[in-house]
Amino acid sequence: MAELKLGYKASAEQFAPRELVELGVLAEEHGMDSASVSD
Repeated sequence: MAELKLGYKASAEQFAPRELVELGVLAEEHGMDSASVSD
């Protein structure tokens, strides 16, 4: 059976670098399997 993985993706155009890091940490703390940034 397929495994479901959830992640968080943030846009560099919407958030400052420090905010991107903080959002990644929050995603990890809330059990997300991955966090990524696109530019």
